Amino acid sequence: MAALTAEQQRQLDRFCWQYLQLDLAPELPDDETLRDAEAQELLYHRLFAPDATALSPPPRYQLRVLKQLIAKIESCIKDWDEHVSIQLTLGHSASHTQGAGHLG
Repeated sequence: MAALTAEQQRQLDRFCWQYLQLDLAPELPDDETLRDAEAQELLYHRLFAPDATALSPPPRYQLRVLKQLIAKIESCIKDWDEHVSIQLTLGHSASHTQGAGHLG
């Protein structure tokens, strides 16, 4: 796996900042960046891991953004054997987020 480019890192940093600021329409990184396993891991550890942030966004916001992110990752994957590294972890995080609070 190659290291992230400066442009990929910029896109990830922007998305993370927007997410943590509760931006209503955070700008998702481009397809090439989201296919990168290192980028997926970075997003998980910075935003969605149980100990990622001291103050997590509201559960409904987390779930909405996570669904958008997973849908975009799934749509940009060309080779599932090569690019599926974090999908199961993100899916687990989504189910954990749903159980974390009342969403109805």
